[in-house]
This record gives sequence, C-alpha cells and structure tokens, in this order.
Amino acid sequence: VALSESTPWVIRGEVDPQRPYWKGWKGILVDLIDTMVVKASLNLTITPAEFATAQSKKIFPGSSFTACVFDVKVGNVDLCISDFWVTPERMGMSNFLSPFSQDVFYLLVPDQTVPETILSMFEKPFKPFSWELWGLVFGFLFFSGFVNMLADNQNEDDFQNPHPVARVFKATYLSFAGYFQGGAANNPTSAPARVAQLGYGFFILIILASYTANLATILVAKSGKTGIDSIQAAIEQGVSICVLSAIHPQALAKFPKANFVIVGGSVQQIQALTLGKCKTALIHEQRIMKAFSGYNNALDCSLEDEDSTLACLRDDEGNPLGNRDCKKFKKVGEMLFSVPLSMPVANIYEHAFSFYMRDAQSSGDFEKLYQKYSAETPTSVCSTNMATDENELSLPWSSMVGTVMISMIFQFIALSLCAVEYCRRGLLSELCGCTRLKLLSDGADQDDIELDQDVVKDHMRTEARMVIQNNDISTDSSDHVPVVMSTGSAVTHITQSDQTTMLKTEITNLRSEVAAQLAANQSELSEKLLEILKNTERGETYNPFELFK
Repeated sequence: VALSESTPWVIRGEVDPQRPYWKGWKGILVDLIDTMVVKASLNLTITPAEFATAQSKKIFPGSSFTACVFDVKVGNVDLCISDFWVTPERMGMSNFLSPFSQDVFYLLVPDQTVPETILSMFEKPFKPFSWELWGLVFGFLFFSGFVNMLADNQNEDDFQNPHPVARVFKATYLSFAGYFQGGAANNPTSAPARVAQLGYGFFILIILASYTANLATILVAKSGKTGIDSIQAAIEQGVSICVLSAIHPQALAKFPKANFVIVGGSVQQIQALTLGKCKTALIHEQRIMKAFSGYNNALDCSLEDEDSTLACLRDDEGNPLGNRDCKKFKKVGEMLFSVPLSMPVANIYEHAFSFYMRDAQSSGDFEKLYQKYSAETPTSVCSTNMATDENELSLPWSSMVGTVMISMIFQFIALSLCAVEYCRRGLLSELCGCTRLKLLSDGADQDDIELDQDVVKDHMRTEARMVIQNNDISTDSSDHVPVVMSTGSAVTHITQSDQTTMLKTEITNLRSEVAAQLAANQSELSEKLLEILKNTERGETYNPFELFK
C-alpha cells in the first residue's frame, strides 16, 4: 500500500506496538483498511510503500495522486490510501472503492476591498431585511391601518375628517408613524381597536428588535466589498484562476471561459495567491480550512531560508502567525462543484473492500472513526466567517412569517369584533353589559349621574359666570350649576383624573357655541341663560346642549 498524509484521513505518527506493520501510519482510512482486512479474513501482508514511484511521477509530473493511481494500474501497489479525487481520467486507469466523502470547491480571492458607491451607502439602512421581508412589513402596516380604521370608526380624535378617503390616508399614516416611532401613534377607544393594537404592538416589538440587531451586524462589518465576489466576476474581469491539474478538465468543462492557470498542488495554490502569480484560486474547503489554521504560513516560515520570496509572517516572539491567511484571503460566492473522495484499488480487492466500506458507513463505524480523529482535523483560527456578504446577512422574509401570523391573528379578531358591533348596532362594551355609559332622559334621577359634582359645579359655575359677565348678567356666589357631561344623549362616567380634562374640553366647546349663538341672537340667549340659572337654583338639572337647540 502507498500512503500520503492528509489529516484526518491519513496521519503520520509514532509506531503503534500493536500494529507495527503500519510503521506509524494512522488515521480514519488506515484504521478502516486494517478493520477490513480482519473482517474479510484476507490473508494479506500490509507493507507501506513509496507514494507514487519515480517512473509514475515522470508520466504524471503534475499530480503525485494521479501517479499513484497509475501505480495501482500497472501493479506497483495494490492500494493507495489517501483522499483521492475520483476524476474521469483516474477512473480510466484504475478501479475505486465506494466513495467515503466529497470535497466541495469554492473561489478563494485576496481580501481586498473597493470603495463603496453612493448608491450602496443609501442601500445600507435597508440591508438588515431582504426586499421580500420589506414588502411583508409594509404590507402588514397597510393592513393594520385598514383594520384600525374599521375598528375605531367612532374615534373622532384620531379621525377628525369623516370623509372615507381622508380616513384611509389618516389610518395609513398612523400605522407607518407608529412603526417609525417605535410605538402606537393613535389612541384607540373601542374594544376591537385595542385588540388590533395588541397585535400591532407585538409586530413592532419583534420587527424593530430584529432590525436593530441585524443592522448592528452589518454596520460593524468591514466597509466596502471584495472586488471579485464570484466566479462569474472573475471570468468577466478575465483574472487568472489557479487550479490543480487533476480537476482542471472538470473545472474547464463547467467554466469554459475562465482563465485557468494550472499549479502543482494545493500548497502551491496558496503560495501563488500570496505572491500574486494568480488573482484567485479554485480550491476545496478542507484546504481552505487548513490555510486558515495557519498551516501555510508555518510552512512558508520553515522554508524561508531556502526561498526568500515566501511571505512568512511572525509575531513579536518570532512564531509564525496563525491568522496570516485570515487577513489575506476570503472564500467568496457559492459552492462551485463537488468531487467524490475514494481510493484506487487493485481489481482483486475491489469487491471485498467496497462491500466493507459501505458496511462501515451504514453501521456507523465510519462516523465513529471520524469522531476519533476529529481533534486532528485543522480548524480555522479566523474570528469570523471568511467572506460574509451583506446580502447574506439580510433576514429573509420567511424569518418573520411567525411574527406576522401572530400579529395578523389579533387583526382578524379585531375585525370579527368590529363585525359584531356593526351587526348588533352597538358598542361591544354595551353588548357585554359592562358599559359605564347611560342614556340621558328627561326623567333621569339626579342619583343616576355618577359624576364628581363638586368638580362639575366649580368648573361650570366659573364658566357660567364668564358667560353671564360677557352678557352683563350677574349672579351671586351661592349659585350652583349642576351640569351633566354628555355627547348626544349618553352620559359618561369618568374618573376624577380624566374628568377635569373632559370638562375643559366641554367648557371650551360650550364657550365657542355660546359665542356663536350670542352673535346671532344675543338677547334671546341672555334670556335663556337667566332662565336656566334661576331654574338651577331650584335644583333642576339641565343638559347644557339643550341650551343650543
């Protein structure tokens, strides 16, 4: 067998006394082959050999892995153990075991940024959400405004203009104003409107929290963007793309217009990028992770005396920096393609080894071996993801479907309650019997009016005096004017804290209407005022709106 080190598949270590024939080789594939030999009861002698003979390397100088496959073909070895890419060229030379994994390829580019455009700066506040999610947010705001308009149709404070078009515009404005202000901009008065407000408030809570968190992530990210952010951009700009000879035919078939430059190995790809010999590289993810673990910088530093062109970076203590390549390169774009991993094997062992390879995968033995050697796998020391596009940070519309659905439930409940009020021709509070509104009739007893009479008397006495003084009518301080606060024929029972505000509003309206009536018929109104004041001294109760009929 021929072995090539590739963590965690094949690892070179110290000789294991229990299996000295491996001469220190271990790893997932080594342990797997060792188990296969035992399970299959094969009478084999395992002898590690040179990985790719000199004769094979002369035929395939671009790849020692392809050369080892050729060695299997000509019978120099029975099995090459490592993570081989199964390519059409290699399959034409030798049989392979069942694939045990696959390598996925990405584009690796130098971490260089270009200045942001004015347009991109304006787009930045919208980046936290995808455009689909923005559409969902605005759609809900329009719908919420419509529900509020229907459910709170008696609210004259929020909807002063009764015209339907004006109410639609005002409801839309209140909905959007509440969103931008981070809270409700209206004051609902009906029960359906308050239910709708609960759903609207929940929506605002979740949406604004998500927007703030995602915006912070985007703003903290590096300004600008990578000059080449995809394989298509590299092809359009005509930049050179380093690629290994083994996958060059497959890459060329998928991207025929790309400017590929063939290099000898994955290490050489990183070195070529570092030295600027190629602008980008088509490289598999495991090798990218190895580069971001500091492996390539450590290798360059070990060869620094032999090759002064290598860009070795060291810390203050002289040790190779582990994050050199984190600062120099980025993985960009989507996965370009994948290649299965397997091992070339002699024909006489193919069926037995393939059977036990599939059995190890289905029984979980393969996964156990992977977990055993997971600590040996190179891991990235980079603090953040290699290349995170701002568009990838945008929240998709699907992330807010639950929030919108919960909020919509409240809106539909509000619409249902609104429909009940419309069909029953009354407010929901009246229908439920929990209203504090009472109809005012001519025969209403004084005890039915549950207002703070002292507050009413004081304010209305002052107002009455002002009206009388404006008309040269006098009264003594003992006069008292019991007044009923009403709208139409309904009396509202209010708390003392709200009572003063409502009285002030009522008094203001009273003064305005009194002034208008005085201008029209000052003499008649004065007589009415005198009559009311005299009657109130006898304890009679009057609705102030009777004054202006």
